[in-house]
Amino acid sequence: MPLLFIIAGEAGQGIQTVEVLLPKIFKKAGLNVFSYKEYMSRVRGGSNSTLIRVSDIPVRAFKQKADFALFLSNDVSHLKRISNRLSSDSILVVDEEFPGIDDTLKVLRIPLLKTASALGNKIYANSVMIGFATALLGVDLENTLNIVKQYFSKKSKEVIFQNLEAVKSGYENGLASKKKLSITKLKQNKQICDQFLLSGAEAVAFGALAGGCNFISSYPMSPSTGVLVQLAKLSDNFDLIVEQTEDEIS
Repeated sequence: MPLLFIIAGEAGQGIQTVEVLLPKIFKKAGLNVFSYKEYMSRVRGGSNSTLIRVSDIPVRAFKQKADFALFLSNDVSHLKRISNRLSSDSILVVDEEFPGIDDTLKVLRIPLLKTASALGNKIYANSVMIGFATALLGVDLENTLNIVKQYFSKKSKEVIFQNLEAVKSGYENGLASKKKLSITKLKQNKQICDQFLLSGAEAVAFGALAGGCNFISSYPMSPSTGVLVQLAKLSDNFDLIVEQTEDEIS
């Protein structure tokens, strides 16, 4: 049975890191994944979220109701924004000081921001939640740490260390919380590890090349930026010219 996670946070809080890393971690563990970005048109602030479905059978589509909702900050707009996607079975995972939650909802409170702040920056809350989510599904910790370390490999040793420590702390909280819950055990399949994991932007880029695209001129703006970036990465190996325009109306 597929499980659906919604991870919500403010723009600039590192939610993109979560939506990149969790699918990679779950897939490397032998699980099927499907993810979907949901964000507001803001540089910073607001409530952005990403949907991640995890299963031991193929999952290829959006689903409305969440099994778990994980909030990276104490902004109550996260709860207001996804309230219609919660059911009586949904479980909220929030910071210990998250305000204004209805008593009828199932809630797990963890020292999310305290842990992140102790490591030097509240932004590490995203790595804490990565550890938490992987522990809930029984994903091997070393597998998780290796993927996180590789992702941050170009950062300083301090940043790498702090993110790994955040993952470990989240993982410990996840194991402790798992004992209180009845979670569907997903069967991990090693064959899934060798399958391709593509974002929609990557798929569109490859499709454009397959269709004969040899020139693209565009101004980067979400959600199309990923297509431009991917085509730029491929341009050296294909007969393709990629140009970034100077502004939005060029």
